[in-house]
Amino acid sequence: MGAQCLDDLLLIYRQFAQAENKSARTIEAAETAVSRFNTFLGGCLDISSVAAAELRAYIGWLQGNQEPAAPQRQPARNLSPHSIASYVRTLKAFWSWLKREGFIALNPLAAVPVPRSPRKVPQMPSHDQVAELVKSIPRS
Repeated sequence: MGAQCLDDLLLIYRQFAQAENKSARTIEAAETAVSRFNTFLGGCLDISSVAAAELRAYIGWLQGNQEPAAPQRQPARNLSPHSIASYVRTLKAFWSWLKREGFIALNPLAAVPVPRSPRKVPQMPSHDQVAELVKSIPRS
């Protein structure tokens, strides 16, 4: 198969995803993640030239740890670690689909781990809050 642009492949992906009865949210998430990554990469380029290094640079850019390579690559807002991990998971799934469908021979993004998100420690109720809760239980 010849050179393929991400924009063209997103149209094909939408048809495949709809045929597989994927949810509209899943399709929209893939389109958003891939479109933003494509913009970061500078637009239409041959997908076979995308390597793990580009995804790593994109992760660093999303995290705000690296300066953008061009002025048009300014992040619109700070993203949470959970959002960044979601983008990366979605991109890796899209590249897996590209490989599975024969658009690429190897999946270079498979080697890139999804960034860890911080664990949220649940807030435990205080002794006074537990006492109030116990007092509110009817005795009958």
